[in-house]
Amino acid sequence: MLLNEGRRYLITLEKFRKKAKDHLSEYKKILHAIDRYTRYKAQLMEDMEVLKEILNDTDNDVEDDEGTVESDEAEYMQIELEEFVNEEEEDFVFEEQFCHSHNIVHRKNILANMELLISQMFKMDINVVNFQRAMYTKFMNVLKEYCVTVQMFLNSNAVFAESQNVNLEKKQLIKNIETKYKELQQLFVKVTEV
Repeated sequence: MLLNEGRRYLITLEKFRKKAKDHLSEYKKILHAIDRYTRYKAQLMEDMEVLKEILNDTDNDVEDDEGTVESDEAEYMQIELEEFVNEEEEDFVFEEQFCHSHNIVHRKNILANMELLISQMFKMDINVVNFQRAMYTKFMNVLKEYCVTVQMFLNSNAVFAESQNVNLEKKQLIKNIETKYKELQQLFVKVTEV
């Protein structure tokens, strides 16, 4: 009876060990999500800096255009051609501004979703850890009681084995008890190691 109970405890300990490995893989997932979050955050900052530079360059170009004065027709014709080229550049600049603005909004949405996901992962992890801690504590209390029972059984059998030295049948019984005693001692050592 004690041997079967001890074996069940060893099986339970193996299950706890497997759960701990699974929990380690969950931590890896959380760390991976945090790593991706920081990379997206860095990309967002870069996009915001590029957009600021583009907007500053555009503002500087507008201020420069307002400051020019045309004095004669030749300069006026040259300016008209430059304005046509500038319109194409402005379209390109506008498209570039739009792309960076779109990327910034998109990255902000992704970051918000990732923050929500990471916080939910942390909440789930905390719940799992609390549950595992409670189960482990209860299991350790049961194991302590089991160890006390096994120790008492081993002590009583040792006293019984020492007092018996008569018949062959009794010697056979003593050998069986000694074998069980040794198995229980080995099991006790395994349980206390864990």
